[in-house]
Amino acid sequence: MGTENNLSFLGEDLRRIEKEYKEKIEPYRKDLWYYCYRLTNSPWDAEDLVQETLLKSLSMLSKVFQELNSTINLLSILL
Repeated sequence: MGTENNLSFLGEDLRRIEKEYKEKIEPYRKDLWYYCYRLTNSPWDAEDLVQETLLKSLSMLSKVFQELNSTINLLSILL
């Protein structure tokens, strides 16, 4: 029973982190999509690349110990 409470607490933390992440990344999403579109010439492939890049950037958050330039970080993940 204690595990369920811990998982519930973890779920709340993850939802908060996801919300904060989306708020901070959203201003860059449009530019990232256009860049991906120029690379692929396909709106579907561009969206796939954007989603893959954002997922990778989210997973890297726990490994980053310094302030990052969001645009440069996203583009380095993409490439």
